[in-house]
Amino acid sequence: MGIVKKMKDPLFVQDQEVEVRIDNGYPNVMRNGKNRWQMWYGTCSETCAEQYLLYANSTDGLIWEKPDLNIFEFKGSKKNNIVLKGGGLGIYNDVHETNASRRYKMSGGAPDVCFDDGTCVSGTAMSPDGLTNWNNIESFDFAKPWRADCHTNLFYDDMTQKYVMTTREFTSESGRDIGIATSDDFNWTESKSLSVLNGTLEYQLYSQITFRFLDILLGIVMVYDAQTGTVGPNAGHVHCRLAWSRDISNGWSWVDSKNDFIPAGPLGSFDSHICFAAHLPIEMDEDGTHRIYYMGGNGPHSGARNSSLGLAILDRNRFAGVSPSTNGSTVVSKALTLTSSTIRVTLDVFDESNVYFEILNVSGVSLFTSKPFDSSVTDSALDFGDDNPLDPLVGSMIYLRVHSARRSDYFVLYTVEGVQVN
Repeated sequence: MGIVKKMKDPLFVQDQEVEVRIDNGYPNVMRNGKNRWQMWYGTCSETCAEQYLLYANSTDGLIWEKPDLNIFEFKGSKKNNIVLKGGGLGIYNDVHETNASRRYKMSGGAPDVCFDDGTCVSGTAMSPDGLTNWNNIESFDFAKPWRADCHTNLFYDDMTQKYVMTTREFTSESGRDIGIATSDDFNWTESKSLSVLNGTLEYQLYSQITFRFLDILLGIVMVYDAQTGTVGPNAGHVHCRLAWSRDISNGWSWVDSKNDFIPAGPLGSFDSHICFAAHLPIEMDEDGTHRIYYMGGNGPHSGARNSSLGLAILDRNRFAGVSPSTNGSTVVSKALTLTSSTIRVTLDVFDESNVYFEILNVSGVSLFTSKPFDSSVTDSALDFGDDNPLDPLVGSMIYLRVHSARRSDYFVLYTVEGVQVN
């Protein structure tokens, strides 16, 4: 699993009159152009039975403003950043949508979302700007054990050409679980929420931010530690952990079920207890790093806390990888189809190691050996010499064997491009 670098201080804190308790926040962050950042997040009112969707914007994703939208009246004034009433909401800028009035899509509602026309639903809606003129308001009611009270988020998956909605289920056996539904056309009437990842009553899966990364799916899963109570430094933590799958609705498993992808801060910090990752991680065009925003909390899930916006940064393509076993120095791939005469890898090399790659045929016979890497690389081509010998093998099945020159050396291989898993 990749190592994120967290900014020590929050990007903003709860400082508006309406932000009585940002609570989980369920942030949605997007970058629409070089200097236009947008964010939607939630807050509870006096109790979380009444919630509001709030808006913030930025020119760099670091300094955020909470503008007066003049949309929603709160305590006799519209000078606030409230978009509408409702909770657990996902907002998505659908660049595939050809109808400008439907560009921004909303999903969720727990409590229900209430619109200007008096309609209150747990469901979906569309808008030209994510702020006003909400239209095509539809309720959805997936079969039990689905339950809407979480961050219901969605995205359009180019690989399968489906909308993917991540929601939640609830059972007496395991408490909160992760559910996913799909739709070809954003009509959810016939869709089903399928359970894809299960927790336990002690470690419940609160919500998941699902996204496509290369040819797999990743999920930042919020894991609620329900066994530690509401008092003390270890009480009521919500962890941000990482899961993955090759298929949207099947085969989800943990990258690491015990260690946090975004670690909690030390006691006394703004994110000492709570982490709720934002939808979606953002890859920076400038340097290839990934920004993962999150709402951090300084107290237990079910106790007193304040919430603030945090930022974790991950180096390019380093969400998760493979490395040798404790006593080993070699990793061998599954069967692969070579799709290009150039293979590019992202690799971290430690302890002055030399790491090299072998191409094996279907019988396991070594065909070619690359020149070694003695330092970490990103999207770097394997070098097999002056005359690239891979041209005749394109379309063939191969195996990759990765070696560390000495058993004590250590590496993590994150991505391999130019091959496809059979």
